Amino acid sequence: MNRRSAVLTLVVTAVLGVAACTNSTTGNGTPAPPTNTSQPGNSSPTGSPGLASIQPCDLLSANDLSQNQLGSPTPENVGGARTCRWLNTTANNGDGYSIGVGIRESQGINTASTDTDTVTPDNIGNHPGRQLQSTISGTCVIAIGVTNSSRVDVTVNAGTDPIQGCQLANQFAKLVEPNLPPASS
Repeated sequence: MNRRSAVLTLVVTAVLGVAACTNSTTGNGTPAPPTNTSQPGNSSPTGSPGLASIQPCDLLSANDLSQNQLGSPTPENVGGARTCRWLNTTANNGDGYSIGVGIRESQGINTASTDTDTVTPDNIGNHPGRQLQSTISGTCVIAIGVTNSSRVDVTVNAGTDPIQGCQLANQFAKLVEPNLPPASS
């Protein structure tokens, strides 16, 4: 692993841990067009329908990984989330980016914010969401609400470009969202 990939790995791990913090900021967002959510899940003991049976590494298809030149998945437990991380080492003139998908069975989207993020409502398909754009790096988190007390985070670190980080995070969130149980209260 080159030095750039190691730094991206550390940043994504840190952001996934920080995304569990709570602070509230308001903003205006534009909902994404609805997508198919035809894969309902079963209830779990934590109140998160189906999230207990979903593996974060399974939320992107082999086709999604191939089309985006993502390497092998790395499953982890970070900051209270079951996560999966991938690296693209060819984009951004060889600087690449990293993506993480984290399942938080006991943290809803209202707890997704930090002091170093601009937080904007950002619905993804039929799920409520929040976009957390870092004010100090190219990291962006899209928190997708499944229930009031559970969510799935899609985190992208694109080096120092926060706009590209959020463009990629939204792109991947739209690929993940159809694989989630329907949103519920």
